[in-house]
Amino acid sequence: MPAFLLCALLLGATTLAWAQTSVDERATTAPRSSPPVSLAAIEAIAQGEAKWRDLEVLARGAAQPDRVLAGPAALTASELAHTLDAFDIDAKEIPRASLRTLEAQWLEIATNSERWVDIRIYALDVASRLDKLLRLHGGLPQASLWTAFLEDADPQMRAAALVFVPDADELVQVAIEMLLEDTSEEVSLAAGQRLCGPLRIAPTGLPSIDAKAVHQLQVLASNNRLPVVSRAHLAPCLLADASLPSRRALGLLLQKSPPALRRHLNELTRVPIASGQP
Repeated sequence: MPAFLLCALLLGATTLAWAQTSVDERATTAPRSSPPVSLAAIEAIAQGEAKWRDLEVLARGAAQPDRVLAGPAALTASELAHTLDAFDIDAKEIPRASLRTLEAQWLEIATNSERWVDIRIYALDVASRLDKLLRLHGGLPQASLWTAFLEDADPQMRAAALVFVPDADELVQVAIEMLLEDTSEEVSLAAGQRLCGPLRIAPTGLPSIDAKAVHQLQVLASNNRLPVVSRAHLAPCLLADASLPSRRALGLLLQKSPPALRRHLNELTRVPIASGQP
């Protein structure tokens, strides 16, 4: 994936009286009073003990027309969303309906093609984390909400969608089509990553893909214009294929990989790979 998760975001400037209240007070009052969102408030959430309710405050910040405000809000929300697995959403503290409402707010930001693409990607990340949490606790998948992101006009958004869109039966075929047909190498690589799964020891359940798709994976793995860390995630599929061209592509990956990644790939090659390949 490209380095779309921006690290250098501006913080500081205007401080409102509301922003000086505690995080817990904001979490309680924000949904009712909806006060203006300031950079100081966003920074307080980022530095304090953030609560899931802060995602509502941050959604309002991320929807603002000022990038200096929207950027930190979206980044902070993305970081906060990655802590949500620790919560029990069946508890009264986090009503399921409230999380579904938050998901809809973040999906609205992600869908807005007039927003900056990095903010849309952060928003999609947040929505996907909320969706995952809801589905783990019995919520129904809403695949129709996610389809449009795979067809977005911006290739960075399509690539991000391949990372964040929840699993669905039809996603494998969509990913294969994007691997072969998308005009962006970045998107094609993201599709390959989605098909081949995380770079881990002994991955299982790799999809059945035909010779044309395998050839495209070999081409991507050998393309030195693409980040080697991203290309390395194609290794499970190359190992499962086990043909000479796939072994050559894997050899090129090993040559170009930094030491830590090379050790991991060497470890991976020693473990049998379970695959759906015929």
